[in-house]
Order: sequence, then C-alpha cells, then structure tokens
Amino acid sequence: WLLRIFIYLFVAFITGYVFQMNNKTNTLIKEKELTDPFTGLYNMNKLLFELKKMNVNDEKFCLVFFNVLNIEEISKYVDYSIIDIIIHKGIEHLKSQFKGNDLYSSNLHEYILVLKEYDENEIIKIISKYLEDVLNAIHIKDYSFQLIVKVGIALKNVENYDATEILNKARIAADQGEIYESGVYTYDNNFNKERKFFNEISGSLNNAIINNEFYLVYQPIINI
Repeated sequence: WLLRIFIYLFVAFITGYVFQMNNKTNTLIKEKELTDPFTGLYNMNKLLFELKKMNVNDEKFCLVFFNVLNIEEISKYVDYSIIDIIIHKGIEHLKSQFKGNDLYSSNLHEYILVLKEYDENEIIKIISKYLEDVLNAIHIKDYSFQLIVKVGIALKNVENYDATEILNKARIAADQGEIYESGVYTYDNNFNKERKFFNEISGSLNNAIINNEFYLVYQPIINI
C-alpha cells in the first residue's frame, strides 16, 4: 500500500506539474499575441480590448496617434541596429513625458498613447511642445536623422464611440495636412466629409481614364 500511495503521489505531482506548465505556456502564447515583437509594446489587439473596457465603464480618455512617416524610408539605408536605437529612444522618451499613461504600437511607425487624465484646452499645446522636441535632429553614431511625425488626437467624452471608431478618428486626424510635413491635428467631423469627397473624386477619375472619357476642349483666346 505504501508503493500504491507513492505512485498516486507521483502521478498527482506529474499531473500538477504538466497542468502548471500548460498554464504558463498558454499565458506566454497569449502575451505574445498581445505584444508587438519589435517594440515590445502591447499591440492593437490589446489596445482595442482596453478601449472597449473603458468604453463600457464610460471612462473619459483621449487617443494620441503618432505616425512616424519616414522611419521605413530611413530603415532602407541604415543598419537595423540604428532603427532599433531610434525607436526605443522614442518609446522611452514618450513614456517619460507621459508617465502613468499606456502606450501601444501597431507596427514600426505607428504608436498610440492613451491619456486618461487630460485637459482638452491644453492637450494640443502639450502634444505640440512634445513634437517640437522630437523633431530636433537625432544623432546616432555617424548618422543624423530628421523624423517626420504626424499626430492625430481624438477625444472620448460625451459621445459614445465604440473602440474601433475612436481609433479610426485618431488615425484620420493623423492623415491631415501636407503629406511629408509634421503636425498635430485634432479630429473634426469635416475630416470624414473631405475624405469621402476625395475618395469619390479619385474613383471617378480612375473610371474616366479606364473608359477613355477624357477629351480635349480648346478655349478660344479673344481680344475684345
């Protein structure tokens, strides 16, 4: 009977160990699915989950969407380690400037900051001041870089946006202005109208080219 007890205890130990390892493995897999492999920050899956939770709890928050326009272009001409330094220095700078707020990344050039405590009248000033610091030339080893950064701001307060909508609004705001010019933009409902108009015109022009609908009209020049 002692041998039987020993066998039972051994089986129980092995079962518990395997169960514990499975839980640990599942946790690591889940964590990996929620983390961007390059930046080490939580990714969009985690962001949307947290936004939905804040929305359900009717929490006030602000999304700040950073789009580093020329980082991929820079990466074509320098060693990978240089890009790694640029990105992680930027991440540490953001974290130090906005302590207590969550930072996420969706890829190499897009970063989303969730501000839970903010003043609507001051947010643009704060972000603009931060952007001024970021746009100073970066010197790493023998290289000097000038980043181009667009920032889109979307506020969640009175209106009950869902998580995807508030994120899209921040992203749309970051699309404003000249293509290769840094700037800070707060979402405005007119952005959607302009975007829709642009897409309609672009689609119409493309169809007109395909269908050979363009033709030349001569305008007479008259000396009255």
